[in-house]
Amino acid sequence: LDQRILPKRFLVVSNRLQYGIEIEDDRVRLERGLGGLVTALDPVLRLTGGVWFGWSGSYSPVPDHIQVDERLSGKSSYELKALELTEEQVSRYYLGYANRAIWPLFHYFQEHCEFNRDHWQTYERVNRRFADAIIAEYQPGDLIWIHDYHLMLVPEMVRREIPQATIGFFLHIPFPNEEIYVLEPHAEQLLRGVLGSDVVGFHLDSYAYNFLNAVAMLTDHRFEKGDKEVNVDGRYVKAGSYPISIDFDYFADLAARDDLPE
Repeated sequence: LDQRILPKRFLVVSNRLQYGIEIEDDRVRLERGLGGLVTALDPVLRLTGGVWFGWSGSYSPVPDHIQVDERLSGKSSYELKALELTEEQVSRYYLGYANRAIWPLFHYFQEHCEFNRDHWQTYERVNRRFADAIIAEYQPGDLIWIHDYHLMLVPEMVRREIPQATIGFFLHIPFPNEEIYVLEPHAEQLLRGVLGSDVVGFHLDSYAYNFLNAVAMLTDHRFEKGDKEVNVDGRYVKAGSYPISIDFDYFADLAARDDLPE
């Protein structure tokens, strides 16, 4: 990786931190996760430093900022910004709107969708909380990278307050075709949220084109046929496919072991 093209810092934002956090006798113990997100982004954060924002996964108080030091990251340190959420917020925002409305619709299970107004309002409030946390930490030169369907409103919220920010958004699930997407009661608002980004990433080109077709159907923003850039009030937003991976060597070695339980 050419370090000359890296930003000053990365501000990575996901629904949940990719580290397990345990508090023992006022000491913080971290356990690094094995998911594709931490595998892909942890090495970049080692190079640049920065902050990873996300829910701690716990309803108990945790430190506001937690340092990921060299023993865990292997090189430079960066910070975890642990956002606290209540059980009600998690129930309505995460288990509710994100996973009972957006997730099934985007996977073409529209018959299983639950569109609940209270859940949507909590989704908005929690997205606002993430956006405020980013705005408070931002420094000129930072690159903000927001992840997944839990936080689709955050890019626009940040853009309003920091117009000059460089913002990326990556969707880790499919984006459905426009005929399905328009079933979402807040379809246009979610699109406006994502279009606050400079680059919108998907796993497949077909998802990117579905997104662009939805933009053409539901907004006044236009793009040339076959193009992957949308003109949003004079600011160009690029959509593309950038597949993320897992730690292949780790899982290949694990699968080859003889001492794994059956």
